Amino acid sequence: MGINDDGTYKIEVPYQNGIVQTKHAVVIGSAPGTIRPASPPFKAGDRVLVDWKRYGHYYPGRIASEHEDHTFLIHFDDGDVEDNVEWIRIEPLNEDSAEVQAYVENVMNEEQELIDAFRVFDTNNTGTISAREYLRILSEIGDNPLPVDDVLREFVDLGIELDSEIDYRSLAKFMVASDQEDISQPSKPEVVIHDAVIDGHGLSGYAYDHPKLGEGRINSSAVLGVTYDERATARVETQNTVYVVGPTGWKETPSDHPFNDADNHFYTVQGAGTSKCNGTYLPSTEFDGVPSYINGDVLLLRWKMGNGDQWWYLANRNSLDRKRGDYYRVKSSSDTPPSTGWMSDDQTEGVEPFPSVHHSGNPPVNNPYSVGQQVKIEWHGQWYDGQILEVNGESYRITYDNYSADWDEWVDASRLKSA
Repeated sequence: MGINDDGTYKIEVPYQNGIVQTKHAVVIGSAPGTIRPASPPFKAGDRVLVDWKRYGHYYPGRIASEHEDHTFLIHFDDGDVEDNVEWIRIEPLNEDSAEVQAYVENVMNEEQELIDAFRVFDTNNTGTISAREYLRILSEIGDNPLPVDDVLREFVDLGIELDSEIDYRSLAKFMVASDQEDISQPSKPEVVIHDAVIDGHGLSGYAYDHPKLGEGRINSSAVLGVTYDERATARVETQNTVYVVGPTGWKETPSDHPFNDADNHFYTVQGAGTSKCNGTYLPSTEFDGVPSYINGDVLLLRWKMGNGDQWWYLANRNSLDRKRGDYYRVKSSSDTPPSTGWMSDDQTEGVEPFPSVHHSGNPPVNNPYSVGQQVKIEWHGQWYDGQILEVNGESYRITYDNYSADWDEWVDASRLKSA
């Protein structure tokens, strides 16, 4: 519908139910399933800078040819060749810019110095050196040789086997890319996303504060990799963005998620009358010699009383030094929280029904509402249309149709009914 000043596009998306949704700032991509440009910004013969193998460092070259899927065959100035390069990895090479020419000259000189150094050990002029010889170079030669163990760890990271032959031209490229920080290429923005699903090669879900697309549902370009931290928070890297998915931010948990590993200790509390206790608990600090687990402001921990009795507690982490900081407890000396037997009494504040605890990070399967479900939401005695954004035990974060995200809130089941 229009082109914005920043180069993004205003588009209209028709849906089968007749609704047309306007997106005001769309970035046009090149991966399958994304919107493609009417005419690619490059053509055969153009001089370009190319992000070599997605390592984040740009090398000079020329576009040799264009494929039907709008990817390109690149002939680099150093003689290297890379095929099926997406145009999003390509920048025009301004031959008239002194800064660009200085950058190109610096990159080529550093690469050539490394190639010349490796060529000394390539006595048969094959263009390769053995991995064992490279190990010897790094660990024995020069003023500051590296410990053998450090080199072997680097080999594992790079996928180099000791019996392999290394193309030292590509290795030189990799080393230049690793040692230099290209300040002209900003790091990828991180965007929080909920209701996430890795479907095929891309990621879909509800994104918050996307730098280009704002807030709403997105379908990403191809996923390049997924990593998890010790709290089971995922970082899903795509070509332009790193999407951050919290431990319970998945609509469909990936097969490699830490929650699916029986050796990891994540616990789900459900059925508690005090709803803030419900949800997924992640590993935290130690109490009484065993790990505790945390969900928001609530801790799941074991504590030894003055008389030697050991109890597991669900307690407010901000009130551990007060008499009435606990919600539920169960007497147990187990190193892991018991599934049943939880209670409240005159020393605790939890209300019935009493919770159960399960060794699993997955949300309860018998929940009456699910992420993405259309519902009616009660507000001040009237019912409004909306959608479930997030489920945490028996609490639901909702958004109202036709209202901004400022109205999003957490509600319990008493204010919901099926649409």
